[in-house]
Amino acid sequence: MYTQQNLKEILKSFDDKTAVEENGRSISYPELLHRSERVSTFLLNEFTPQSRIGICANEITDLVTSVLGVVLARCVFVPLDTSLPQQRLSHIISESNLDAVITSGIDMSKVNKERIRTFELTDLSEKDTNIKNDHVTEYQEEDDLYIFFTSGSTGVPKGIVGKNGSLWHFIKWEIKTFNIKPGCRFSQLISPFFDAFLRDIFVPLMSGGTICVPPGDEDFFSSQKLRQWIDDEKINLVHCVPSVFRIFNNDKISTDSFKELKYVLLSGERIIPSELTHWYEIFKDRIQLVNLYGTTEATMVSSYYYIRPEDISKEKIPIGKPIDDADLIVLDDNGRLCQPNSTGNLHIASQYLSKGYLNDPDLTEKRFITLNGATFLRRRAFCTGDRAKLLPDGSIDLLGREDRMIKVRGIRVDLDEIENLLVKYPEIERVAVVYNEKRSSIIAFITKSSDHRNDQNLAGKIMIYLDGYLPVYMLPSKINIEEKLPYLTNGKVNYRKLLEDDDPGEIVPPANQIEKDLVEIWSDILNIQKHMVDVTKSFFELGGHSINVIILVNRIFEKFNIKLSVREIFNYPSIRLQSDIIETMGEMKEEDSNLDFTEVSI
Repeated sequence: MYTQQNLKEILKSFDDKTAVEENGRSISYPELLHRSERVSTFLLNEFTPQSRIGICANEITDLVTSVLGVVLARCVFVPLDTSLPQQRLSHIISESNLDAVITSGIDMSKVNKERIRTFELTDLSEKDTNIKNDHVTEYQEEDDLYIFFTSGSTGVPKGIVGKNGSLWHFIKWEIKTFNIKPGCRFSQLISPFFDAFLRDIFVPLMSGGTICVPPGDEDFFSSQKLRQWIDDEKINLVHCVPSVFRIFNNDKISTDSFKELKYVLLSGERIIPSELTHWYEIFKDRIQLVNLYGTTEATMVSSYYYIRPEDISKEKIPIGKPIDDADLIVLDDNGRLCQPNSTGNLHIASQYLSKGYLNDPDLTEKRFITLNGATFLRRRAFCTGDRAKLLPDGSIDLLGREDRMIKVRGIRVDLDEIENLLVKYPEIERVAVVYNEKRSSIIAFITKSSDHRNDQNLAGKIMIYLDGYLPVYMLPSKINIEEKLPYLTNGKVNYRKLLEDDDPGEIVPPANQIEKDLVEIWSDILNIQKHMVDVTKSFFELGGHSINVIILVNRIFEKFNIKLSVREIFNYPSIRLQSDIIETMGEMKEEDSNLDFTEVSI
């Protein structure tokens, strides 16, 4: 069994290797361990084991240093995203009951409002101190190790507590399964505020690999830059969501692309088989794609499937077989094993699940159950909420959710959380929130309360209200104001009817070269197929948000040498409108360049 003691020994064994590369700088394994041990020594002298330590760091290198320091001190780390709205961040800090926060290069104004002890990383890891570590740390498999927060149906995020032994079990499995050797170069593309980030950092560090951090350019996640970076950095293994994979899997790849790449491990979203056709035409089976399935509650990944070229003709990509010491079990509504081809509820059984939900024993008891009977040997299992079917060959066919949980760019979102926030808004009478999978966008349908029937600015006010509570990825791309909502005979909202009514019908194609070029740009930024881009639809309606507006502005400048402002993107949100303004501004520049400035004598 791996523990922190193994981690220290492994880090010491790679004294000739580079641990992290970021912003043109590298940090060696000995240097990383030295800095991390200084952090852990400080924590051991100041706090008791299992103290909860928040981490706010601007650079991944500092974040990794802090995480290792907390882990080696047998404390619990909680990554804090200071870009979140104040109320959401305050809730996370309050729920976590933090003992302290380690910070580096971050504006701490939001965190400081919570009056928690804060320590600057450089003070802990770099300055000479007289603090000695006389502590003998006994690491326990059942220790709490980390807390990550996900969307919650009650309107507030819910925390999930990771178990020490479970993380190390998963890391050991991935290294063994994919035969990862020292010197392997890993991309670091996953946000540090979601649990999948842990495999981005701990798999490399436990195998003698290098964590390669991409530049912080606002437009880095464009096809050309991401593709070039993977090649330039000689990346061997990529962890990412399918929507990121689509960015570098485009018609610009060739047999000369990704010469060093061996694995792409995909998780967090449904993989569309037909989108892999061009990839396999170019690379055949040279680069192994892998579909990973799992949940935060079950410690990231519970099953895996090696995708094959012939899978492009399938309706869906299988989730494969369980990882070591895990089982995928389909039970009917009475808790009995389903027979092959029968539909039931998917459970993940393992001794390496998480510890459950933070401060919510009732929900933990409901979702983490004990399977009884000789077949299960009283195993602990997590109810995933996925409906599934056991196939005759023993594999699992995922059929969808039994609740309203979705994935947006690989991030878990509970649509009920958005609804519960909207119903609190005084001018709203009824609300329903749906997810349009074809357009990868969240859409809110509302009816106005009787006192506000004539408010023409209601949609804008609602977006400002939601922006104060929700992270960017949870904001609806469109708010539809309706006279009334459709209901089923049982009195529940007819979500299927809302989706059908929102169907755009025939998609308007580009009419000229500028529109065609803009379709190419939008498709790349929004990770949607070009034929799905309607030139009359708003950028935000198709899944755009405040962050990738900046990318759009930069891409338009690169292509047309026309500098639009962010405000102009909001004022001219469709391709048709943007095409018109680009053409107009281009003609004005041409007229200016043709002006005759011959000197005139007076």
